[in-house]
Amino acid sequence: MRVNLDSIPAAGRKVVFTHERAWASEAAALALEGPATSLNGDLRLSTEGAHIRVRGTLEATTDLHCHRCGSPVTITLSGEVDLGYAPAGEALVLDEDVELEAAQLDQGWYSGGRLDMVQVLSEQLALWLPERIRCEDPGVTRHGEGTCALPTADEGPAPGRQRPFANLRLPE
Repeated sequence: MRVNLDSIPAAGRKVVFTHERAWASEAAALALEGPATSLNGDLRLSTEGAHIRVRGTLEATTDLHCHRCGSPVTITLSGEVDLGYAPAGEALVLDEDVELEAAQLDQGWYSGGRLDMVQVLSEQLALWLPERIRCEDPGVTRHGEGTCALPTADEGPAPGRQRPFANLRLPE
């Protein structure tokens, strides 16, 4: 779904979606590396000159695996959305190393006078998705019994867990 800058009224434009909308489902699958089991969003687009501000709420749920023990888990990502978009090519030019403010970190770009909502949604979910998912992390629900621990050598690797150094041997 692409939104034309010209179609955003002065009061803003509301975009409400669930995982049943094809573009939203595509965006969630892109960011979460698989389909979302649930997805709800209520975003408001407003313009400030040539800049677009996206604010609202978003919640997504998906099934993944714990990166520590390999157990199946459900992870819920939710919160407030506050992103800014500028025309492509309008780069932040700095003459020296400067520490950026928080508002400058959530900056994206759009081109052709249209904002791609797939990009907006996938970027926000990717920002929220933790680098490593563990059973005890906030928003993570583990399926099944037991504790989250690395498997012992006798048990072998956990399901879904790779052994990248399995073929390496120590020198004799």
